[in-house]
Amino acid sequence: MTALIYRLKNDIVWLAMDSLSVDEDNRPIKYVSKFFLLPHLQCIICGTGNLNLVVKWFEFIQNSLVFKNVVDLNTHVQVQLKKISDELNNPINQSSTIYHFGVDKKNNKIVGFAYRSKNSYKSEKLIQSLGIKPRFEGGAQIIVQKGIISGIVDIITRLKEMDENLELEQQVGIGGEIHLVVLDKSGKYSVETIHQFSDHEQKFSEMLENKNVNRF
Repeated sequence: MTALIYRLKNDIVWLAMDSLSVDEDNRPIKYVSKFFLLPHLQCIICGTGNLNLVVKWFEFIQNSLVFKNVVDLNTHVQVQLKKISDELNNPINQSSTIYHFGVDKKNNKIVGFAYRSKNSYKSEKLIQSLGIKPRFEGGAQIIVQKGIISGIVDIITRLKEMDENLELEQQVGIGGEIHLVVLDKSGKYSVETIHQFSDHEQKFSEMLENKNVNRF
């Protein structure tokens, strides 16, 4: 589904994702935004795997849940997320993970949680860390050498190249643009597009030719 990088620290989190969405045959179908902001919770949600699961979870939070922060929300995620996943008939061979990043006002810091389909969406508190998906070695060194933004662009560009060298059925689909969101412990967000890949227009043309895409 995507490339994802997060750098989680006590006072700030950086989260970057690409914007390409592909169909079951790994052909481009659209460009999308893959993370969602919830300022009333001082929270960011995103995910890998089934994009529809991320979107439906965002919709459920907006329509059905009453909480003040990401820490309180964490206690009610597993049951509801599992239910939504089951309703979507999430394929057994497709692993999905939902991430929450937000402000813990009580402890005056940024926190992160992961909910993985392989663990029945049980809550997993994230430590201060650099997370990269798909798996990539040497990311920390690149970030140190190039800085956070240039490092993110470098890593996701390499992930895209590695993905495209795989057999089609093994690819996750990475491309379009790289979107970055930053949230600090005061609750301040910043969002920007930090890179557009050189094949952006080519992929868009392929989307227009993809007969599996519903057009209105």
